[in-house]
Amino acid sequence: MHPFGAHLILYFVRPTGSIFVVRVRHAREDWMSEPLPFQ
Repeated sequence: MHPFGAHLILYFVRPTGSIFVVRVRHAREDWMSEPLPFQ
């Protein structure tokens, strides 16, 4: 777990050796103006 400003970033190492990253963004952020990059 890595706090970064108002965000929280979680890193999980899977049994296959790949890394899974989860970023938890703060509640007051405008998510509609910043869509996910893979959409």
